[in-house]
Amino acid sequence: MIRLTLLILLVLGIVGAVWVWMRVAKVQRDSRYAMFQANSAPSPLPDGFWPGTWAGGGTDWLGKEFDAATQTGLNVFQATPEPAKRIPFRMSVALSLKNEKQTVLLLDYNVEGNSPWIRLVRDEVVQVAPGKLLGLLYYKLGPIVIPVDFFEQQQGPTIEQ
Repeated sequence: MIRLTLLILLVLGIVGAVWVWMRVAKVQRDSRYAMFQANSAPSPLPDGFWPGTWAGGGTDWLGKEFDAATQTGLNVFQATPEPAKRIPFRMSVALSLKNEKQTVLLLDYNVEGNSPWIRLVRDEVVQVAPGKLLGLLYYKLGPIVIPVDFFEQQQGPTIEQ
């Protein structure tokens, strides 16, 4: 029984390592990777609703609502009859988790009320043009930082509550 358990753990470890390698390779092959690396944190901090697109996020994610004064924000999702704001984050200008020479806007989801899995998420955001942001979603498992995918946002209209 112990050997079977160890074998299962070994297989899960190998599968996990392959998944991490595939995520890193996918992000580094993405045409947006060089653009992300060449830019830095937006200044001033984004404020208000910024519509977004994320191919990996499905169609219900609409963007993020930033509050520059409190350095917090919420993700905005399609809902009926009005958009739903949930999954809070704190934001700060910080060094990138993967490139200590790059300054990014760090969106930290390790916030009370978020599920344990969401608390592992970190977004890094850079400004690539006036009113245009490029973000990279990571999972942070202790010292292990796994890039997942890019998302894009543009300064846009306010969503009415």
